[in-house]
Amino acid sequence: MAGPNVNTRIRWHVDYYLTGEYWRFESLRQQKPARLLYTLGAGRIKRGPSSLARPDPSPPRKWTFSGNFIDLTNSKGPAVVVLFNDKNTNGDTVIKIASWWLNDTITPGFQPITIEDIYSGLTEECMGIDPDAVIGIYFAPFMPITTNNPKTHQYLNLTYGWYETQSGQGNVTSNWSSSAYYQTTDAIKWVVLDPLGTTYATMPWHVKFNSIESRIDIGTSGASLILTLLDTAESYPHQHLAEGRRVQIPLISAPVTSNAMASYVLSGKQEYDRAMATIQQEQNFKSGIANAGTGAIGGAIAGSAAAPGLGTVAGLVGGAASSVLGSYFSGEVQKETDRKSFEALDKYTSNQTSSVIISAGGTAWVSSNSKWMLVGLTRDTESAAELSAEQSELGYVTDSYKVDCSTVVATGGGLRIEGLEVKGNIPPEGKAYIAALFARGVHLDILT
Repeated sequence: MAGPNVNTRIRWHVDYYLTGEYWRFESLRQQKPARLLYTLGAGRIKRGPSSLARPDPSPPRKWTFSGNFIDLTNSKGPAVVVLFNDKNTNGDTVIKIASWWLNDTITPGFQPITIEDIYSGLTEECMGIDPDAVIGIYFAPFMPITTNNPKTHQYLNLTYGWYETQSGQGNVTSNWSSSAYYQTTDAIKWVVLDPLGTTYATMPWHVKFNSIESRIDIGTSGASLILTLLDTAESYPHQHLAEGRRVQIPLISAPVTSNAMASYVLSGKQEYDRAMATIQQEQNFKSGIANAGTGAIGGAIAGSAAAPGLGTVAGLVGGAASSVLGSYFSGEVQKETDRKSFEALDKYTSNQTSSVIISAGGTAWVSSNSKWMLVGLTRDTESAAELSAEQSELGYVTDSYKVDCSTVVATGGGLRIEGLEVKGNIPPEGKAYIAALFARGVHLDILT
């Protein structure tokens, strides 16, 4: 009987992993651990479950805005903040803070100083303060002073109104909180924006927060908005700021212009000059009266020479009258001269070219949507889908060394473990096979 024309040689080997898993299942079903063929020991996990995830190094094609944001600007805001020098009731020089809502009336009949007036350099004129006393003018998401504080006073000038307090009293905190938690992940990142759209910070990866404390810091060298992102379920000593929970954003500044006439008047120099002129006029007049005695003696001598007796008396009276009248008319002439001189000085001072004391940008940031905020940016649709598929199939990027990898393997999903230690009663080639399998990367579907 003839045999087959073709023979097929089949080479095979034991799948140590599947065989081991079968016996593992049997050992658990029959509660006979002694039947286990192998166990897993130490290894470095490069891909694993989400609990071990590190930031994914793969950037998206682009980050896009998908409607997630946290508004940090007060509903009345923005607010204007002016820092300036002034005198207190004791005559001491102090630094003061003035503030008002840009779009809200302080008192009926008294309007806030408008954005047009501020950028036209009229803030100090509207407030009636010396331009040289202004340290800075800023825009903030809320007022840094409390209006109901006993040390805060309302000031009104012409048609304008604002709140004012001594620097050091302005220590207001604006708080935002939510029942939901926010954090930067591989899928979304939270960034801090100012009204110009400048990104000042990205929140640290996986640092969760549900509360934001906002504080305005104003000093003679500048002003900033300080944000602290917190988790209300935890307490935060100062050391926690090293986690990247605090962000400092420079506030937008406004220009301050010099005004020679305003400085001349508001500094008190004009009043001083006119007071000194009046004092000089009075001094000259009194000196003229005092000199009237000398004039009277001279008149008496002249009268005696002409007609002794009655001539002496007439000369005395005439000399005195002449000196007094001369002093009076001289004083009137001096007043008229001083008046014209001051008019000329005022005109000269007001005609001096103004200069910019403090420079600033323009009004490009001013719009209904210009706010201080946290914005959530997500991966574009294609990049998000790719990352989701990769993490689902291959596992999350990590770099975690475990002394016992069995628990991680038992969770299933995408795994890649380098240098996996395989222990048990199987041949060395079986141990090497299982270790190489996990080193290449596997996806385990755990059936229950």
